[in-house]
Amino acid sequence: MTEIKVGDILYKEEWHRNEPATIKEVKVAKVGRTFFYLEGYLERYQVRKEDLTHENKVYSQANFTLYRTKEEIEQKNLRRDLWADIRQKVSSTYNSEQFALEEIQQIANILRVKL
Repeated sequence: MTEIKVGDILYKEEWHRNEPATIKEVKVAKVGRTFFYLEGYLERYQVRKEDLTHENKVYSQANFTLYRTKEEIEQKNLRRDLWADIRQKVSSTYNSEQFALEEIQQIANILRVKL
């Protein structure tokens, strides 16, 4: 992982009620030994350098994670959406009688399921 420096651009995913999530560009304003701070309204939030996260210290603050690229956020969301679709499809559409034992064993191997 590369070092965080003042002026670096990072990306934050934001959610607002009844709206799709957006990706916002944020700029690093100040860097300390353990934490760094962002410009603008996020300047009051300490972000850990080791994992780019801010954890709620006060009830009114939200937890968030920053990303180095927009693609990281898009891949995370794609992974989440695909997994949700797989879970829904498997639980509502299929039962064990629709597959041969070998097929079920292959699925179990892919999912690293142990008996």
